[in-house]
Amino acid sequence: MKLKNYLLDEDQKSRWKENGWIHIEAAIDTRSLALARSEVDRLARTPAMEKGLTHYYEETHSGKKLCRTERFIEHSEQLEELITTGVIPEIASALFSHEAVLFKEKINYKMPGGAGFSAHQDATAYDFVNHHITCLVALDNMTKENGCLIFAQRPGEKALLKTNNAGCIDQKTANALDWFAVEARAGDIVYFDSYTPHKSGSNATNAPRTALYLTYNALQDADMRATYYDNRDRIIASNQESRISTIGHFKGQNISTSSS
Repeated sequence: MKLKNYLLDEDQKSRWKENGWIHIEAAIDTRSLALARSEVDRLARTPAMEKGLTHYYEETHSGKKLCRTERFIEHSEQLEELITTGVIPEIASALFSHEAVLFKEKINYKMPGGAGFSAHQDATAYDFVNHHITCLVALDNMTKENGCLIFAQRPGEKALLKTNNAGCIDQKTANALDWFAVEARAGDIVYFDSYTPHKSGSNATNAPRTALYLTYNALQDADMRATYYDNRDRIIASNQESRISTIGHFKGQNISTSSS
């Protein structure tokens, strides 16, 4: 699976330094995009596995729907190649100024009626390393109507905003931020770091809005993927609330978790 040969220009580097996110249009060619979609569809039908592939479901107006799949590169050679080689990790490495290594990977499906996410910073959800960069790969067009990402100005390169008991940005603090919706077309990629405030709305359309979310850390901080997922399993299993993450940012009703 090949991506277009892509180098960051000076404007993109400047915007990254100032804002903590950049949007790169048409980064994935049509063939690779189709292959990624096919693999995501196959994974959605693949039974979950204990300490491995994990599916999460939510209650929507049309019943139980898949909302997220975590930890899947061991089950798709094509997606593993996309995620761990080539342009996507190379751009992450350029943004870190150090070689990047995969920290975690997930698919957010956001089916019709699927819920959005409250304002948060990823740094509150990820342990072990204090700086991460996530690459969103749009597999469908992402619009305001179907719940695209919405960013606010980063408070600082490694600054955290006030949080509530769920680990999300305090509502009063979130209300004071200036938010910007990032609409993207299928094949676009969006990078953002773990201190950039973001949120998303629900999918008010009749079509799914699927995206890959690929999170990296600098390899100089060690390869922490296995450690992260072991810790994540423990936190979610011990939490009295039904969550799809270590923080309570998902606004939907998580009705079941399938990991065995």
